Amino acid sequence: MANINTPTVIPNNIAAIIDPAGATGTPGNPFVFQPDSTSADFSALLLATGTLTSLSGDVEVSLNAGTTWTKINVAFLTAAAPAKVLTPVIANAWYRVNATAGAGPYVLTVISN
Repeated sequence: MANINTPTVIPNNIAAIIDPAGATGTPGNPFVFQPDSTSADFSALLLATGTLTSLSGDVEVSLNAGTTWTKINVAFLTAAAPAKVLTPVIANAWYRVNATAGAGPYVLTVISN
């Protein structure tokens, strides 16, 4: 079950596991990016590992602490492309991956620069 109340904070340049056992049909845990001290644009790498015979995961964002979610990238992570860069990302906005199709659990790891 997703942790909907407190997002995981992604520190700069340190990989963090967001969903240790992500499942299709269940929105993933929310995460936020730590502000960059230079206030420059930055990006994030999202990587899904595990049983990826089929996977389709949308990236969603919330600007009201998880009350409502909007898709910003449909089918962003797939079994054929389980790692992608999301750029630019906005510090303190809430993000999550919502796996809309797939088989088997997956692990979602995120890192930002």
